[in-house]
Amino acid sequence: MAIILEQLDNEYNEETCSILLGKHFVLKFSPDQKRNILHSNQAIENLINTENLLVSPILGKVNSIVSFSKNILKELGENIKFQDFLNKIAKSGLSKSASLSSILNKSKEDILQLSNDIQKIEKDNDLFLAQDRNLYFCESCNAYLGETSQLLPPKCTYCQTNTNWSASHTAVRFVDSQVADYLTGLWFEDYMAKLLNSLGWKTWCHGSIMGSSGIDHQVDILAINNSQGRTLIGECKTGKINKEQVFDLSAQYYDIKSNLGFLFSLQPVDNNRLKDYMKRTAGLCLLDNLKRITDEEIKKQIQNNL
Repeated sequence: MAIILEQLDNEYNEETCSILLGKHFVLKFSPDQKRNILHSNQAIENLINTENLLVSPILGKVNSIVSFSKNILKELGENIKFQDFLNKIAKSGLSKSASLSSILNKSKEDILQLSNDIQKIEKDNDLFLAQDRNLYFCESCNAYLGETSQLLPPKCTYCQTNTNWSASHTAVRFVDSQVADYLTGLWFEDYMAKLLNSLGWKTWCHGSIMGSSGIDHQVDILAINNSQGRTLIGECKTGKINKEQVFDLSAQYYDIKSNLGFLFSLQPVDNNRLKDYMKRTAGLCLLDNLKRITDEEIKKQIQNNL
């Protein structure tokens, strides 16, 4: 007999909701579309598919690209703030000194140097995560004015120079804030999901599950094994683990009524009380200090805890 599912409104569709039915549970998983960028970016997908990524020097190169990109975005913001500062000086009757104006020129030079550093890392490691962006700087004073030519003013807002914007763009290479956020931590969720997939589990990442209490829980990984009829939730952490994160996983595990709750951590857990709590709690499993461990070793640790 077919399962009948009646939809009461248009809030959910096959892209925004998955319903999981079992003998003792019904789960509604809703992915966070803003965080789920894996399959919309081929370069990121290639990175996640890298074998033994956690022991690869590539990971350090990725971190450098992210760091340089964040510095570019910060420098662009500081450039705009500094223009406002200089304009306030001018309005107060003080002249804009050459030494102050030279800071705008230095800002652009720093941005271009960071862009070149990113290009070199990508070329040397065949790792093309960033994109070229056409940014617009004043040809006279190097004030940064924006990224979209259609929205640019007819003249520089700082030095009032008329500029042909269509001919004055500068190519700057960096990853945007969404990709940078993903590469800062979300990638680890997709990577661990990949390893679970290879062990026969079907996975969903970056979303929320409604527990038996009616509360939505943010989860990194939801996995099911049809042959075993079991469910698993996983939390993936790239930084230090604290007790709140452990207790959050415990609460999710019980409210969702999952068979297993895994805490995956790149860093070692130094708190022995937290480690003992995970060991003593049936169904909860801690896999820590995963940095510089091969895929096969990680999968073996997972299987030993199933």
